[in-house]
Amino acid sequence: MVDPDAFTAGGAGGGGGAGGTQCKDVALILPDYCIRLAILDFDEFPSGPEEQLALIRFRLKRSVPSTWNRRR
Repeated sequence: MVDPDAFTAGGAGGGGGAGGTQCKDVALILPDYCIRLAILDFDEFPSGPEEQLALIRFRLKRSVPSTWNRRR
């Protein structure tokens, strides 16, 4: 999701009625190609979050579009 704040402000956050007290069910329909699942096997997994992210990015580098591989 590119802009979660705009998504929530657009009513999908369930804010609804006066004072935001009413709650309604919301469904988000995503096309198949926007979801990707990968199961990775590691002999050892680093304990630090930065090292974990670097290792996962390295393992997925060739299977994920290049826009995902950019540093955020």
